[in-house]
Amino acid sequence: MSRQTSAGSFGEELTAQKLQNDGWEILERNWHSKNGELDIVARRGNMLTFVEVKARTAGAIVSGAEAVTRAKMVKLVKAAMDYIYKFDVNVNETYLRFDIAEVTLERCAEPKLNSLRYIEDAFSPSSVGIYL
Repeated sequence: MSRQTSAGSFGEELTAQKLQNDGWEILERNWHSKNGELDIVARRGNMLTFVEVKARTAGAIVSGAEAVTRAKMVKLVKAAMDYIYKFDVNVNETYLRFDIAEVTLERCAEPKLNSLRYIEDAFSPSSVGIYL
């Protein structure tokens, strides 16, 4: 496993733990469709969130949120639409949300948490020109 993969997996694990501690049920991790991957899909009540996790080393030039470009957002929304279709999610009764988790790691051989910034409602499908 590469250092980057290890950091990404570590970041996803920390984010999943945070969500569970906040009362979210983790439905999927690393869910794939023809349009891309969803790092975490979680549900709490009538809210379904699709979480993009970005792990960075402290001092990185680009933040995790900045790394989620418009093109990446389009891919995430399309993958979420695949998920909604596959699992027959009733979009009239379910609030959909797209979040970003910025996980900052210390510069060391093994991943070690520096900080975790969780951005709720980081973007919406309409912000990238997609209407559900």
